[in-house]
Amino acid sequence: MQADNEKIHFLSDRDQRGRFAIGRSKGRPVGAKGRVNRELLQQVKALGPDAINKLKDALDKGQQWAIELVLKHVLPKDGRTLEFEDATPDDLREAFRNGDISMSEFKLAADAIGKLADVDTIEELQARLAELERLINGAPQP
Repeated sequence: MQADNEKIHFLSDRDQRGRFAIGRSKGRPVGAKGRVNRELLQQVKALGPDAINKLKDALDKGQQWAIELVLKHVLPKDGRTLEFEDATPDDLREAFRNGDISMSEFKLAADAIGKLADVDTIEELQARLAELERLINGAPQP
């Protein structure tokens, strides 16, 4: 009798507790869309141009909900937009000294500039490493 239970569990891709067994499930792959979801998504995409036209009409009429919707999706979520001439560390320091930006904005911008500098450094190191590998392997200069 026990062998029959194991056979049933194996055939149904379930473990002894009735859950789907790891590695034996033949369910839908992760990220797969069903037929109904695909059809619904196509219908929603087809509404896009009409929705944009209605939004433009609402904006032209000055409707508050339309203005708030656009601003919500256009403006940054955490803070305000800032414009700098060159966005150099000196520009940041000057803006902070003049009171144009807050301490938290200064920190965020400085972190971003630091990460960009790190990317430049990594690219330079990769180029230098490639040059060293070329020299070690005796390849001709490009």
